[in-house]
Amino acid sequence: LVVPLNPNGALLYVYPFETLHSHAMQSLLMEWQPPDPRQALLRPFFLLVAIGVVALLARRKNLRLSEVLVFTFFTGAALHSMRFVSLCALASIPLIAGLALARRESPAPRPSRARLPLQAGFLVLAAALTVWFCRRTFAGAPAVVRAHFPVAATNFLEQHQLPGRIFNSYSFGGYLIWRL
Repeated sequence: LVVPLNPNGALLYVYPFETLHSHAMQSLLMEWQPPDPRQALLRPFFLLVAIGVVALLARRKNLRLSEVLVFTFFTGAALHSMRFVSLCALASIPLIAGLALARRESPAPRPSRARLPLQAGFLVLAAALTVWFCRRTFAGAPAVVRAHFPVAATNFLEQHQLPGRIFNSYSFGGYLIWRL
């Protein structure tokens, strides 16, 4: 009710929808650009989308329309702009969990003792690959930060505790808030 009490009045209600179609936002701001499959950091997102599609196909007989619509909407939003990748991941959980639950409901033969070491080995391998991927991805993070953000200038501001506000580029705002 208080949203219209601003200099732009009720037009503020329209602003979120205008940003979705803004050419400037789409072309200049990284978070509004489509995810690039060549970026290693986004590969898990594309894997998640693939698993979601497999879940749709595998569960096509017992799917609810709401599951299909939610997954489709959030996947479409994430493929349109990177900023929605996390929402897509959250929206995918019920669909993918439903796939796992559907498999559990079917009567499965009890695993033999010979398969238990194989399953344990698979879990150890999955854990090792996860640790390797995380170390490899995050090991390069400081170099990426130095390449894309004003680290030296922020260090200077931190050391000298300069008073006043900072006029900065939109793309540096989050970094400066985090550091300062």
